[in-house]
Amino acid sequence: MKKLIRNVLDVDVDGWKGVNHYTVKAMYDVIAEDGFATIEHELVARFDYKWSEIDEMGGTAVVNEMIAKKYNLEIA
Repeated sequence: MKKLIRNVLDVDVDGWKGVNHYTVKAMYDVIAEDGFATIEHELVARFDYKWSEIDEMGGTAVVNEMIAKKYNLEIA
């Protein structure tokens, strides 16, 4: 049985190029017939935003909120 735990976001910042690289993955709890469970990740999306694009969209907080809504993420 495979059950979605949550979607997770990873952000890699490239200061030399002024780009943020975003990766969204779905985290699943996979329960085998014998009852043992493992965690499995599946790629949902991978995309980049230049810092100038982030500024044009309203800043980091706005972009984070937009991504959170689109991919059902919890941003702390």
